Amino acid sequence: ILAGNDLAELPYDLSHFKSLEELDLHANRFRSDTFATRFWFSLSTIPKLKFLSVGRNQLRGNLIVT
Repeated sequence: ILAGNDLAELPYDLSHFKSLEELDLHANRFRSDTFATRFWFSLSTIPKLKFLSVGRNQLRGNLIVT
């Protein structure tokens, strides 16, 4: 759980979290700005991620999950 930690960025590559299935990032400082693409890319590198909580951030737009 990384909720409520004033985080604004994630490392570029999170693929070393090979067993991580749930990630709680709510109540941080993630925004839909120039770092948004990097934010979503970083999350896409987690191979087994099934649950993601990002509420109470400043993210806008639609997320397409495939």
